[in-house]
Amino acid sequence: MKLSDTSKDFERVEEEAHVNRVLQELNLNVPKYFEAITSMHKIENGIIPSSDKIIWSKLIIDGITKYEKESQSYQKFFSEDNMEEFEEVDDAKVFKSELKRDCPIIRKSLMSSMAELQKWKEDFAMAKAQDLFDTFANFLDFMRDYAETNKDINYDLLENQDDFEPLFEFSNDEDLVLKNVIGAGIKTTIIYNIMPHLFCKSVRRTLYGLSFLTRDIHNLMPSRTSEFIMIDDTDSYKGGRNATSNFRMEHNYWYPYNIFMLYTNHVYKIIAELLNNIGVTLEPKYRFVYVNLFLELICLKEMDAVKTMMGGDQDF
Repeated sequence: MKLSDTSKDFERVEEEAHVNRVLQELNLNVPKYFEAITSMHKIENGIIPSSDKIIWSKLIIDGITKYEKESQSYQKFFSEDNMEEFEEVDDAKVFKSELKRDCPIIRKSLMSSMAELQKWKEDFAMAKAQDLFDTFANFLDFMRDYAETNKDINYDLLENQDDFEPLFEFSNDEDLVLKNVIGAGIKTTIIYNIMPHLFCKSVRRTLYGLSFLTRDIHNLMPSRTSEFIMIDDTDSYKGGRNATSNFRMEHNYWYPYNIFMLYTNHVYKIIAELLNNIGVTLEPKYRFVYVNLFLELICLKEMDAVKTMMGGDQDF
């Protein structure tokens, strides 16, 4: 999508025929990338290639180990007991202070050297502590209500937009966001790290991964660009009409979460079958950890393209 005009693209994203076409592309290209990633790691392992099962077992163990290490911080900080303690203290400034220190995605964003985050840092600093607490409390309540309502749901049976319609609110309810401060990336990273069996994180690597998987149909969008990418073609980014800097292709932080979940869930079902064929069984509780790992591996496979998309920024 292009920031100068997103309206027609967003209309296309929700059309049933388009959604079905994207699902078809995933059916075609997930197996291709699975094979490419397997081959890439066989080469890395030297002269004697490892079996496909050994390669993917190691990748998965490493991915889960990394997830478990980081998710502990999210699960501890955003536990119901901890959030209740913040509420009892009745001083949101304490929450904001500890949020900066103990929430990994907030801490990393504040410490990042990426120029694009400078404005976010300023907005975060200016954000009222109570507004921050209320926003986090609201979307954590949404997460727990969704989990309770869907505790018996079988994600393997979900296959169309309507199945994920309850998540539409997660993208659009004004009480679940704090303008310019708390959006999809932060929210979905947190709920993913608490309940990875229900939620995938909608961040740069996952959306870039989906963009690569659907690259053959980008031209079907009105803007003839990827629906998962946000191209800043405005003069404000370029520094003026005569500037020579490259356009940056950021992930689409406005992408509808319900449709994103439909696609990432579909990716899971495909890779689960591919892994089962080589003797690797997946644990349902890590459903979207596997998806996140696979989409990150696609980005590593396409690293040269990723660097170009990010305008040469190395902080990936």
